[in-house]
Amino acid sequence: MFATALCAAHPAHAQGEDTPAVEPWGNLAPVRADMSRPPRVPRRNPEAGASAYTNGWWWEEQPGGPRFVRGTRYAKDGVFTSARPDGDVRMVDLEGRWIIPPLAEGHNHFLEGPWALGHMNELLSQGVFYYKNPSSVGPVVRAHAALFNRPGAIDAVWSHGSLTSAGSHPTQLYARLSGIYGIAPDDLDGKAYFLVPDIAALERRWPEILDGAPDFIKLIFDDAKGELGDRPHGTPPDVAARTVALAHAAGLSVTAHVVTAADMRVALDAGVDEITHLPGWSWENYGEEYFTIDPELAADLALRNVAVVATASIAAETDGRWRQAGWTPTALQALQAHNLQTLRAAGVRIAIGSDQLRPIRDEVDYLRLLGVQSDAAWLAAWIRTGPDTVFPQRAIGRLLPGYEASFLALACDPLTDFDCIAQIGHREKQGQELVVAAAS
Repeated sequence: MFATALCAAHPAHAQGEDTPAVEPWGNLAPVRADMSRPPRVPRRNPEAGASAYTNGWWWEEQPGGPRFVRGTRYAKDGVFTSARPDGDVRMVDLEGRWIIPPLAEGHNHFLEGPWALGHMNELLSQGVFYYKNPSSVGPVVRAHAALFNRPGAIDAVWSHGSLTSAGSHPTQLYARLSGIYGIAPDDLDGKAYFLVPDIAALERRWPEILDGAPDFIKLIFDDAKGELGDRPHGTPPDVAARTVALAHAAGLSVTAHVVTAADMRVALDAGVDEITHLPGWSWENYGEEYFTIDPELAADLALRNVAVVATASIAAETDGRWRQAGWTPTALQALQAHNLQTLRAAGVRIAIGSDQLRPIRDEVDYLRLLGVQSDAAWLAAWIRTGPDTVFPQRAIGRLLPGYEASFLALACDPLTDFDCIAQIGHREKQGQELVVAAAS
């Protein structure tokens, strides 16, 4: 346990003014090509009071890569300040630990119903403070909203129902799961998804979609150009473009589910803000040419600052060989590595999301094995996922004045040994210690 105490501030220390959250090095916060970047704002937590965090090694990003710098940090009302606050200050001795910003889960569907509390505690125990659920059952989420988005819990966003067409993903999936949610299959439209086969249907249903209070909008592109066969293909491209215009006018970002590289192009042309899934995750028996990201597409994604949430390990969910010593990549995994290298070379932001119930660490370990970039770079991407794709307007992901005082204290240096990421001795969220409830 870390030592904590209250003491009066030394009179020589002036009250630290909260500085605005300045733009850090790199693409920590996204911006659409047609918008100016709004300033990021921290969520304040007045109940936290003032804190001084001493004797820690603090994560710091530089153009040459991340490093740790020894020092002391101060916070008031859950936000880092530039100087020690006046009055009583809670003293937290970090005992020489390595301090990193919290981690994020950028694509997951399991925080919804009454089972959410246990899963939330598992995520918090792993150091995941920020969570994004693209496609959720709106009424179920709203019934349990009080569990989330508070200092002692995970901070989460939901799209609620995806916009799609009859027979397309995720309609068949939710039909199989309808009993879990207690919703009749014929009553899923408007709760688990919205069927919008044409622009007229979209315009008619848009008020209904907004009434559900989504945090962002999710579109489905499921072989939009019909390269893989004659079947339903998700959101029609013209409907998608109109959806993006309506969503942006309402202040909402848009995430696109894709299957093929052509889907990425259709999504990009529609103006989406984020793409989720590397092409090829459901390769089946098709040729790799349908799933290969070329440099031109990657360059256009970078130009529009569209992030890609990899969810790479879902392609190997039934194949555990990648966990074994002497593992040899499959053709699909070689394609994934190629696509990631192409995206990285173009400067596309790659975010961390699992789309699985298993620990998010499994996704990161899978990405590490693909050999695309260093462990330090994957750790940085994991940290950036929170401010990049989950809460792009919040001042999180940095350990600097004006940012939320949230962090993990690790027993050893994760830049030397990646497994240190699991050795969390202290969790601080918005200026208060976060204690994870024991599993019942």
